[in-house]
Amino acid sequence: MGPDFRLYRLVRPDGTGKEWAYRDNQDGTVTTRWRKLGARSVQESTRKMERFARLDALVRSKERKGYVLVSRIASPSLHPIPETREPEEGRRPRRQSMKE
Repeated sequence: MGPDFRLYRLVRPDGTGKEWAYRDNQDGTVTTRWRKLGARSVQESTRKMERFARLDALVRSKERKGYVLVSRIASPSLHPIPETREPEEGRRPRRQSMKE
C-alpha cells in the first residue's frame, strides 16, 4: 500500500461541508480525493506534480478557505472518517504541522 492520505475537512456553520485529501505518490504524481460531507461517493484525480506548482501552496490555499487537517489515513474512501471537535465560538481551530 502507498503512503497515507492527509485528510482535511471544512465544516460550515450550518453543518454542511466538504472533505479533501491528498497523497504524494512519490513517483512525481499527487492523488487528491474530495467529497461533500455525508456523501458516499468520492471523486478522485491523479495528476503530475507539475500541475500543482507547489503542493504546499495548494494545502495553504485550502487552509485559508477554512479546511482543517483531521488525520492521516490509508484511504479516505474505505475507512470511517474520524470526527473532530468544533472550535469554540469566535476561535479558529489550531493548525497542525505538516512536518513529521
